[in-house]
Amino acid sequence: MSNLRRVLERQEREEEEIRHRRAEEDREPDEEEEEIVVAVCMLNESRQHHRRCGLNVDRHR
Repeated sequence: MSNLRRVLERQEREEEEIRHRRAEEDREPDEEEEEIVVAVCMLNESRQHHRRCGLNVDRHR
């Protein structure tokens, strides 16, 4: 009986490790996607800033 219990406990641990690894793998793309979104937002803000500066320069000419 104790052998069966050890086998079942080992299977439970292995299944838990698999779930943990899958959860970690799912998190990685989310973090990469978030980084891309932040980079795009920063680029858009930079472009908007340069457009506003360009409009101000044209008005003074």
